[in-house]
Amino acid sequence: MLPQVIAVVSLAATGIVSGVFFAITVSVLPTLFAMPPGQYVTAHRRLGRGYHPVMPLLVSCALLADIALAVVAGGDAARTLAIAGAVSLIGVQLVSQFGNVPINKIVHGTDPDAISADWADPRPAWRSWHLLRTGFAVTAMTIAAAAVVVTA
Repeated sequence: MLPQVIAVVSLAATGIVSGVFFAITVSVLPTLFAMPPGQYVTAHRRLGRGYHPVMPLLVSCALLADIALAVVAGGDAARTLAIAGAVSLIGVQLVSQFGNVPINKIVHGTDPDAISADWADPRPAWRSWHLLRTGFAVTAMTIAAAAVVVTA
């Protein structure tokens, strides 16, 4: 029973993370790209307030669930899936920490009322990093769904 509960926790957490990342990709990013630079900086700051610390905690929760499942799972398939899910979630964390977060810090340090004409727009790079971590998150969710099936 414990492995099934842990697998469901992983699936729920990775599902939420994947869903949020998907929504950012299809709705939030196009909106941010349509904004003039100053408005974008202001919006980016506001969006980040709701995002932290909830999303990093959800990713960590899913990662811990996958690690726990790798320990308690009965069977090689469930253990392998749990390890693969954990690796994918580590990918989410690494991309976030070393790709998106440094860009966020730059944006948060930008005065929205004093953006010069030669401003290096961070949106394309941020989107690229975000798409990579979304891929890791969707992979982790798919693996978690498979883990639920094999631990049932």
